[in-house]
Amino acid sequence: MDEVPCDSFKNILHKYMKLLKPKIIFEYGPGLSTSIMASYPETEVYTVEHQQNYFGRALLDNADKPNVCVYFRGDKDKYVNLPSTLNLKFDLIFIDGWCTKPNSTEKSVRVDCLLEASKCLSTNGVVILHDSCRPIYSEGRELYELIEEADGTVVMRLKSWSVCYIEIIKERAKRLPDLTDNKSDNV
Repeated sequence: MDEVPCDSFKNILHKYMKLLKPKIIFEYGPGLSTSIMASYPETEVYTVEHQQNYFGRALLDNADKPNVCVYFRGDKDKYVNLPSTLNLKFDLIFIDGWCTKPNSTEKSVRVDCLLEASKCLSTNGVVILHDSCRPIYSEGRELYELIEEADGTVVMRLKSWSVCYIEIIKERAKRLPDLTDNKSDNV
């Protein structure tokens, strides 16, 4: 099963908005989910779109919501990395944007979003991934433990080792020689 209804996330999103009461939320791909999350008291929703026409629509749809900030990032890397540039920790990250076609062999942008989310979650933060039944997302899901999965949407939290492992990798990377330096040691 690769295709799920576009609004299949509604029940699970409402459930976790009520349970967790997240205050600071990041969303990849504005739409119905933006309206749902923004309707809860005391939330700040930061959302990013990569297609100009959907960005314009998101601006119009959220013009009356002072707790929603809509960004446009047409470049894949800028889109994926936006949460880190905001210097916030997010209680909830909802991933439903920049969809790679089912059965595609190219790396999924959503996998990159899952990896980015792992760096930006608050201590008790969760990730909600729509269309989670697609095998192409399995690489990004490895960092997370399952809380619940229903109707093609999964709720996850970081595995306890994930944060430690990411920090270890960063530390090791700092100690590696600069492999981009083409200077020869033989002068």
